[in-house]
Amino acid sequence: DVLEFRHLIEGSAAELAARRATEGDLERLEQAYVKLDAAYGENDRSAQVAADVAFHLTIAESAHNVLFGHLLGSVLRLLHEHVRRSLRDIAVSPETGRQLMAQHRAIHDAIRAHEPETARLAAQTHIDFVRQRLDEAADSEQRQQRSLRHFS
Repeated sequence: DVLEFRHLIEGSAAELAARRATEGDLERLEQAYVKLDAAYGENDRSAQVAADVAFHLTIAESAHNVLFGHLLGSVLRLLHEHVRRSLRDIAVSPETGRQLMAQHRAIHDAIRAHEPETARLAAQTHIDFVRQRLDEAADSEQRQQRSLRHFS
């Protein structure tokens, strides 16, 4: 449910941010991206979660639609927990971390270039990637549980 919500709202927020972001918004987006990149560089899971949430909330605020900011702000705890679980469950390897940062970079760049459709697609591609990784992690967990039952 959370990923479905994120796919819809974050794609739309990125599209609107690409249309409406002010210079101040773009500066905040750049700062959020730099912090996110640094968090992934340090391999600090807690910092990654906080920076990831901040990055996506900055995009929502840059959409200049009160409801986007309010909706994402009101579900901050849920979103924070979801991102924490997502990053934990997909076991962010260096390669996965690079892929996630490339996706965040694509969203960032499309918004900065004021390319709404590209921004929307980049945000949705990012959420689809997370969904795929979470599905793979769940399948792996189920296989492991079946294996443990089989040998018990």
